[in-house]
Amino acid sequence: MAKHDLSIVRGTSNVFGLAITNADGSPFVLEDNQTLVFAVKRKLKDEDRILIKKITNIVEVGTYYLELFTTDTAELDPGKYYYDVGLQYGGSVFFNVIEASIFEIKPNISQLGDGA
Repeated sequence: MAKHDLSIVRGTSNVFGLAITNADGSPFVLEDNQTLVFAVKRKLKDEDRILIKKITNIVEVGTYYLELFTTDTAELDPGKYYYDVGLQYGGSVFFNVIEASIFEIKPNISQLGDGA
């Protein structure tokens, strides 16, 4: 498990590739009863998560992509937040595959809907 800092400009869309491996270094293959979950908090000690996304799209074996849309970050203030990625399966098993890392939202000038 490692840290992977991410950043995005507020109110924009982006796709992040996440390579996930097993303990032996082999690519992790998501099974039908498993879900990868991306969650964001303002501060590590906060209980509430301000953004939660399921990661289900696969790029290739062991690499998944997290797709963020304009609406996911449009209402969030620019600054540093924290995220992690967890693996859930069987209704009772959960563990982190990407430990708490920085998720930076950068300020924007132009926005979706601006017309020339």
